Amino acid sequence: MSDKSTSLIPIETVTPDLFSDDSLDALLEKIKQAATADEPDVSTEKGRKAIASIAYNVARSSTAIDKAGKELKAEWDVKCKAIDATRRKSKEFLSALKIEVRKPLTDWETEQERIKAEKLAAYHKAKDEAVEKQRLAAEKKEAELKAREEAIARKEREALEKAEVERAERERLELEAEHKREIAAAAEQERIAAIERENKAKSDAIEREKQAKAQAAKDAKDAAAKAERDAKAAAEKAERDKLAAVKAAEERVRLEEQRKQQKIDDDKRRAEQQRIAKELQDRRNAENKAHRRKVNKAAVSALTANGIKGEIAKQVITLIASDGIPQVYIDYTPTAKGK
Repeated sequence: MSDKSTSLIPIETVTPDLFSDDSLDALLEKIKQAATADEPDVSTEKGRKAIASIAYNVARSSTAIDKAGKELKAEWDVKCKAIDATRRKSKEFLSALKIEVRKPLTDWETEQERIKAEKLAAYHKAKDEAVEKQRLAAEKKEAELKAREEAIARKEREALEKAEVERAERERLELEAEHKREIAAAAEQERIAAIERENKAKSDAIEREKQAKAQAAKDAKDAAAKAERDAKAAAEKAERDKLAAVKAAEERVRLEEQRKQQKIDDDKRRAEQQRIAKELQDRRNAENKAHRRKVNKAAVSALTANGIKGEIAKQVITLIASDGIPQVYIDYTPTAKGK
């Protein structure tokens, strides 16, 4: 196997057919068999050179296959570009031809639209004059309703703000009372400790007086121990006071965060209530519009059934629906006949 110095496969076997059928799998298997047919001894220099040569030939086989694929792809790219150019040319030519052939019909349709628009404009002009009065009345009513809603919302906001201020004041007073209780408890503990130290000092003094001569050395040692205990007790007390202050500060922070979260939850709840109210109103408006269209359609059908042309029947119902005909109206209540 080590005698092979160029490639594991004949170069002529690498053709474009490899990329259009199942020949590639067979070729790859042939390369694998050629590369693994021998097992050179890696412990010898000859064996190591043989392994390096095999790996090199595998790489040359990969390069040959990749080169053939690139050449085939280049040919296909040239063909694809030629096809795309032909498609663009035919599309542009036929699009222009379509516009040219249809121009007489397009001009006729444009003129018909213009005539229709003039008729519709004349109709809408007459209709708008009748509708304007109704629109102004509706705007006035809507403004009054909006003003009432804003007044109610303002009162609700003021009530919520007042309740929030009162709740914050209660919390502040509770924190102050708790702080005072903690200070009083610490002072009482200090007072008791002082009394205990004083009593012990007196007892020690009496004892030292009785044993002044015989226990001089022992008294000095006891005094040093007492000083150490006093210092330790004072340090422990200072640590307790510090922990109590930290705990009080953490509690104040927790209460403040709880208050803020409550406010956020209240705002979210109000927003959700407003969204639900709006969705309900929108649904009612949509149902009302659908019901009015259904009633109008039934009225048009009744007119056409009695010999009135469809377009004229629609115009009549439109005028009645918009209060364009005095003393004539359509009953849109759900129990009206024809619902």
